[in-house]
Amino acid sequence: ADCGIPIQQNEMLLNIFHILALHQPFSLLMSASPTEEQMQHSEFFGIYDMHFADIMRATNSFTQLYLHDGTAVHPFSSIKPEDVPHAVSTWDETTYRCFPPKSFLALREVLQRESGHTFPLRMADVRNPTALIALIARLCKAIADSSLEVRQAICNLKLDVRQVEVDPRTTLTLLSGDFFGEVLNQLQ
Repeated sequence: ADCGIPIQQNEMLLNIFHILALHQPFSLLMSASPTEEQMQHSEFFGIYDMHFADIMRATNSFTQLYLHDGTAVHPFSSIKPEDVPHAVSTWDETTYRCFPPKSFLALREVLQRESGHTFPLRMADVRNPTALIALIARLCKAIADSSLEVRQAICNLKLDVRQVEVDPRTTLTLLSGDFFGEVLNQLQ
């Protein structure tokens, strides 16, 4: 529902609207798309007495991001340094899982070198998935709170993470551009 698709063409969102329009005395909506804040400020959801479950801030997997040419990238790679604070303020565990250990440590190293400050790591930070996500969030916040020069160095960081060879039948390709062109590319 949050993919920038016009509402008239967004089948998932239209179906959610139809379900909610039934005005049942009790309904349960589970979605990974709208945030609690978005729902509370939505004109559509304003007529409902909403209750929200606590969010479990954890992950059970990490994703190393790569460009089509095999170059490893990280979530800061495509952000302008001046936009980092706002971007980080919108992130949650969905984005934090895109900081696997090698990327995390490389970003931490740049932050420490460029800022002159130590970013401490403790055993408690990696004790469980919830603590690990909190550590990644803390690093991202420290980067967001750093000077523009430090953020520039972070955004410019080139990772040295070799892409693992996997069977193409077991890969997932995420797109933000020409869908049909990419399908054709995969078929060739």
